[in-house]
Amino acid sequence: MSLHHSSVQHQGSALVFALLLLTILTVLAMAMHRAALAEAQIAGSIANQQQAFALAMQQIAAGLLLAQTQPENLPTSIAMPLSRISQGAAHADAVIESIGQDSHCSGLTAGERIHYQITSTAQANRGARSQLVQGFWLCRELCTPPCTAVMYAPHRSYWYMRQ
Repeated sequence: MSLHHSSVQHQGSALVFALLLLTILTVLAMAMHRAALAEAQIAGSIANQQQAFALAMQQIAAGLLLAQTQPENLPTSIAMPLSRISQGAAHADAVIESIGQDSHCSGLTAGERIHYQITSTAQANRGARSQLVQGFWLCRELCTPPCTAVMYAPHRSYWYMRQ
């Protein structure tokens, strides 16, 4: 009789051990699932931030292209908005503004150096945002009419990112 009683006890302990092992495996699977979800969210957030940064950089490039190809159209006293760039739900806006001038144009006897700033703000999905600021200057030759003033290529002076 004692042999039969011992076998029943071992069967009960095997069931408890199996349930305990199943519980541990379930908890581990849930933890791995949560970790995978967190990694996917982080990857999505990084992709959205990179999209916002890229759109803001496109606006900076558009502003510098305008300064290089049509410097006569740059603002003199008020901020001038650039055309909005959109990609799906993401978009970027930018303004160019004149922030001062001086007469430090090397090589020109009569010239002025005009300082500008482009501020570009981009928004992407899930609140990703990037704001970039690019400073540049260009020299303009001063002359009295009937001559045509010459504008020289823009020179970048500073760049930074605001959060």
